[in-house]
Amino acid sequence: MVVIVMRRVNVEHSLYLFTFLLALGVRFLNLGLTPLSDFEAEWAFQSLLAAQGNPVTMGPNPGYFSLTSLLFFVSESSNALARFWPALVGSLLVIVPFFWRDLLGRKAALVTAFGLALDPGLVVVSRLAGGPILAIGLGALALATLWHRNYIWAGILGGLALISGPSILTGLLGLGMVYGVGKLTGIFKNRISPAETESPAKSRVDVRLGLLMGGATMLLGSTIFFRFPQGIGAWANTFTVFFQGWGQFSGVPVLQPLIAVIIYQPLALGFGLVAIGRGWLRGDKTVQMLSVWLGFALFLPLVYPGREVLDVTWALLPLWGLAGYEIQHYCKLPWPRVASYGQALVVFILLAVMWVVSLRLPMEGPVWLILVIIPILIILTTILVGLGWSPTAAKTGLAWGVTFALGAYGVAGLFGATQVQPQNPAELWPPDNAPAQADLLVETLENLALIQTGHKDALDIVAVSSSPALRWALRNFSDVRTAATINPDLNVTVIITSESEGDLSQTRPYRGQDFVWSGHQGWEGALPSQWFQWVTARRGPIWYDKLVLWARADLFPTEPKPEIEVVDPVPGEELFFDEDEGLQ
Repeated sequence: MVVIVMRRVNVEHSLYLFTFLLALGVRFLNLGLTPLSDFEAEWAFQSLLAAQGNPVTMGPNPGYFSLTSLLFFVSESSNALARFWPALVGSLLVIVPFFWRDLLGRKAALVTAFGLALDPGLVVVSRLAGGPILAIGLGALALATLWHRNYIWAGILGGLALISGPSILTGLLGLGMVYGVGKLTGIFKNRISPAETESPAKSRVDVRLGLLMGGATMLLGSTIFFRFPQGIGAWANTFTVFFQGWGQFSGVPVLQPLIAVIIYQPLALGFGLVAIGRGWLRGDKTVQMLSVWLGFALFLPLVYPGREVLDVTWALLPLWGLAGYEIQHYCKLPWPRVASYGQALVVFILLAVMWVVSLRLPMEGPVWLILVIIPILIILTTILVGLGWSPTAAKTGLAWGVTFALGAYGVAGLFGATQVQPQNPAELWPPDNAPAQADLLVETLENLALIQTGHKDALDIVAVSSSPALRWALRNFSDVRTAATINPDLNVTVIITSESEGDLSQTRPYRGQDFVWSGHQGWEGALPSQWFQWVTARRGPIWYDKLVLWARADLFPTEPKPEIEVVDPVPGEELFFDEDEGLQ
């Protein structure tokens, strides 16, 4: 019996390890391929200045600032390193369900871990430099260790979470509301943690030690071991930024965070809603607790005027917990298994056909009829299997067919947002998209530097632009200055301006080339008017801003005309000159 238990534990641990490696893979794959957006570059450039020993104004995310500046101090800065800590902490999120196995159940916790590993929203946010995933991931780990009364680790992780940006305040506000509602309604009654049996005296000592470790972590982490004392002020500014958001409208439509959850997480949302309905009817306190958390986590971004879509990331944790809690009921296939397997395959194929039809054909006429017929076929198939075998077999086959189909849809959305079209402004999760031609701009500047100096990083550049992504892209050039306007006496090799500055070649001896830079969603509501095209292919009206690179004209000398080589004719052949082909 002991051998069987140990074998089960080993298998479970192996599955969690596989899930963690899977999460690492999808988050670190081509992590540095996409240039940093303005949102990311603002944080990364602050960390780079600190690593180089330059004066810097620290933003309200000292946790990211400290960790990333240490990386830049020991290694050369890059897009991948700027995103390293968010990607790592985002991967560690899959470990959180392991600590909640006593509440969710082992199978439900494993399903939740797989969901967190492959969730499109979590993966996108985990690949953002300076994003909220540090606060969310470290906060969730701190909460999990606190549940198991490991106060030292809870203090360390909680201290890091508290210095990881304003998003931690959103999470704490939601959890505080959940705790209040839970106490009032009795949802938390009899929820005893695994370490509840420890003595009160030891518990008080451990709590004090945990608080001490949390405070020390906050102090040392925000100041990088007192190297940057302004880190304390930056942490305090977290509260200022959060409360300012209640009085400033960000421009993100009210329903867009909710739309993002519906479109990107249909698998978790579908099974989560089923779990909520069944759980409240049965009086399941675990489901009730998770559903209350989910409700507040969805509600806060909708009422917060300074909202971003990624603020709803907190809701994905209880949502996947509910989905895993429901999916675990279908992990035991009934006899005969072939019926459930067959029905699952049929449901998967029908849903795949419906998706392909929606992608390939215009949404008019008989196409809508096809999209109506396929769900009817799925319902008829389920009824026939239930009558021919058993209702349990039909229910299980339907659940697995829908799970694999919606799971494939989610994975497709994940790779579409991170690998296929990572710079598509029509995606909802990033606060802004990466510059479309940043790499081409840098390559052009390096070629000009080679022509001018023989070194690809030695070029004097003046940037008349406020784009943080541009400052980050030019970080390796030796002489880069920024200016609010173009000085009439300015005489440098390269000037970079926005497209609105006009044609510089009319007044100066410069040649210009424009580069597509940032893109913006060209619709006002939560979705574009052609919403079905957006749902199926992420297509919508997009507006692009451009930057213009102006280089001094003397870098482009007039090319001499090519000399025509005279070739002795071969006897019996006639020479002629063609303007396109040359001497023939």
